[in-house]
Amino acid sequence: MSATVIFTGTGLDDLTAGGTYDTPSVQAVFDVEIDANGTPDTFKWRKNGGTWTTDVEITGTAQTLSNGVTILFAATTGHTVGDSWQITESPADPDWVGRIGSYLNLAADKLAQPNVLTGLTNIGQYVQTQIEKLTGRPFDSATFSEAYSGEGKSSLFLRRDPIIAVTSLSVDGTDLTVGDMDDASTIAAADVLIGPDRASLEYKDGGYFPCGTANVLVDYSAGLQSDEGLVMLGVQWGAELWKSGSWAGAQRVAGAGTTVGKFTDWCPPGIQKGIMAYRRAFGVR
Repeated sequence: MSATVIFTGTGLDDLTAGGTYDTPSVQAVFDVEIDANGTPDTFKWRKNGGTWTTDVEITGTAQTLSNGVTILFAATTGHTVGDSWQITESPADPDWVGRIGSYLNLAADKLAQPNVLTGLTNIGQYVQTQIEKLTGRPFDSATFSEAYSGEGKSSLFLRRDPIIAVTSLSVDGTDLTVGDMDDASTIAAADVLIGPDRASLEYKDGGYFPCGTANVLVDYSAGLQSDEGLVMLGVQWGAELWKSGSWAGAQRVAGAGTTVGKFTDWCPPGIQKGIMAYRRAFGVR
């Protein structure tokens, strides 16, 4: 898991993120904003665009937000109201070499051999690219800022899924709170929920996205890499490619460091069926 911190503002930039995020397979975005000056200053924070926790006094020591994530302000006073930090905890890319090698029971000294390392690296890149083609979905977790035109419906399907988190949502210029049907603690205070399909946003209590042109603005993250079942299918596919020797044939054609496109588009039927279960059903909207 890797964390990035982005500061927005004109004042004192003295926040550092720490702790150990306890759900490393799932991306999370924490917003922290100075909400008042005093002795000490105070801040508010939220996770994944949810409800703000407000008026938290800065202590000058590590302060826990949630899920093991902490923040530390170097100073307790002197901040500018409205200045903010966004902390993103993002899953690391799968270790295809390590995962496929372990699945094949390859010894460490075998994995260290240059031709083996190159072959498994290329296989991993190829499998990841092919998974994206087969599913029509992004594999790596990424963030997106998109505009949609409301159609007077209670549901809004986003262009990329599965949705990991929504960090901001505005409709006709009004900011809304987004909850997650998979996180009961976020539902009560939410105006809109991430749907159970993780492909759509759903208004609560009979609400709807009003008709308009580009009147719905969404910042969100999406990607498949946090799904261990899908990663395991990729590992199994990679192992079959290794055992078939197609990686070696590709290297003979293009040399070491060959591009992923040189592999045969062969996938064992059972593995392909499992991957196709993740296929995007609605296309690009």
